[in-house]
Amino acid sequence: MARSKPQERPEWEMGNIGLMLYTALMILLLAFFIMLTSKSVIDEKRQIKAMGSLIGSFGILPGGSDMLSTDGQSIAPSISPMEMIKDDLREIRDILSNQLTRESVHILKGRNRNILRFDAGLLFAPDGVDLRPEMEAELIEIARYIRARDFPVIIEGHTDDQPPQSEAFRDNWQISALRAVAVLRFLTTKGQIDPARLSAYGYAGSKPIVPNTSPRNRLQNHRIDLIFDYSRALAKKAREDRWRNRTYDFKGFVFDVFGAKPAPAPQRPENAKTP
Repeated sequence: MARSKPQERPEWEMGNIGLMLYTALMILLLAFFIMLTSKSVIDEKRQIKAMGSLIGSFGILPGGSDMLSTDGQSIAPSISPMEMIKDDLREIRDILSNQLTRESVHILKGRNRNILRFDAGLLFAPDGVDLRPEMEAELIEIARYIRARDFPVIIEGHTDDQPPQSEAFRDNWQISALRAVAVLRFLTTKGQIDPARLSAYGYAGSKPIVPNTSPRNRLQNHRIDLIFDYSRALAKKAREDRWRNRTYDFKGFVFDVFGAKPAPAPQRPENAKTP
C-alpha cells in the first residue's frame, strides 16, 4: 500500500508561526523587565555616584569618579555646600574659645570662601617667623577641623609698609613668606594635613586692609589669612544640579533623567477655542 505524501503547509501559515514565536518572545521579555522594575529599589547614593562617574568620564569632572570603587565615598556632598559653610562658621567659633583668641582672630564669610584671619602678633613675635608655642593647641584644633573636610586651604602672610626692624631679614617679602610657610609646615607636620591641600604665599605690604596711617592700622595689616576655598565644591554642585534637572522629550513623552522633575505643561485658558 502506497504511503500518502504529507501535505505541505501553505506559505502564509509558516509566516504566521514565525510571527507568533517572535511575539511570544517579546511578551516574555517585557514581562521579565516589568518584574525586575517592580522588585527594584532605587538607591539614591548609588544613583548620584553613578551620575558622577558618567560626568567625570566625559571630562566634566577632572579625572572622573570610579562608579565601582569600594571606598564608600559619594562624589556629592551629603549637604549643600552653602549649608556646609554656615556649619563651618559655627564650628570655627567653637574652636576659638578663649577671649584672647576671639579678639585677635576674625572670621570673614565670602560667597565662595571663608577667611580665618589671625593678627600676626598672636602667632609670631615682632619681626619673628617662628610660631609661638602657646598657639600650637589652637592650631592643632584648626588642623583637625580642616582634616575632616576636603576643600583646599590657602595661607597668606601680610605685613605693613614699614621695613623690618631686624637685620636678619632683607624685607617684608621675606618675612611674610616665611610666616606663611611656618604655618603650612605646622599644619602638615603636627596637624597631619595632606600638603597637596595647602599652599602658602607672602604678600608683604602689597594688600593692606586699612591705610598704613597709624601704628594701630599697621598692626591690623600684619596678619596671617587662612582661606578656605569652597569654589570647587560649589562648582561641582552646580554641575550636578544641571545634570540632575534634565528631562528628555520623545514624541510627546517626557522622561526624567537622573530623577529630574519636568516643569508642568502650560495649561490651556478656559476661554480658548478648540480648533
